Amino acid sequence: MLRLKSPLAVVTLLLVMLSLNACQNLPTGVVPPTTPVMDELSTVTFYWSYEDGHEGYGSDDRLLLQGGDEYSVPGEIRLLNPAGQTVAVAQPYPAPPGLCGKQWGDYRASLPISDTELDAFYGGKWPAGYRLEVEFQGSWRPARLIYAGCFAVE
Repeated sequence: MLRLKSPLAVVTLLLVMLSLNACQNLPTGVVPPTTPVMDELSTVTFYWSYEDGHEGYGSDDRLLLQGGDEYSVPGEIRLLNPAGQTVAVAQPYPAPPGLCGKQWGDYRASLPISDTELDAFYGGKWPAGYRLEVEFQGSWRPARLIYAGCFAVE
């Protein structure tokens, strides 16, 4: 009979036994390779910035977004205000090189927003209550948002 005097030795032995047992219970056969499929994800990452258009020339203010990849091709992107109303909708397109000088993803969208809404985005902090959702294969998913670190003024 094996006698272990140290609690650490007991814990180590238990972990080894559990690991060996887990290895014996693995299914046999071919296991398909895993790929990052959007269906399995709850969010898709988008980097964001904004463009402050000229005042007096209509609403040239825009929220600029870039993200997605070959596995998470967005259908549409929508911005919702704190009341849950859709403020803007855009169709993403293949991204030209760089938002803020970097390639953050394979798709870009430009959402027209009002001067009032643009004010909420100044300083690179996503405003409380606003949500960005991405449509993927018929269902809307929340976007994980990261400030790209720049903005443009026309």
